[in-house]
Amino acid sequence: MSWPVLVRPTYDTVVRPFPELTDPPKFKPIAYKDYVNRKFSKIPIVELDS
Repeated sequence: MSWPVLVRPTYDTVVRPFPELTDPPKFKPIAYKDYVNRKFSKIPIVELDS
């Protein structure tokens, strides 16, 4: 079972995976303001390492 949790962090908040839950992390840390900008500009959020 799952349900949505609706939150809106401040724009300076850095969003990242919990280090104790992922090894290695699947995503890089990103500031919430950058995430919102990329999401609404339709810029890919996940950039794969080369």
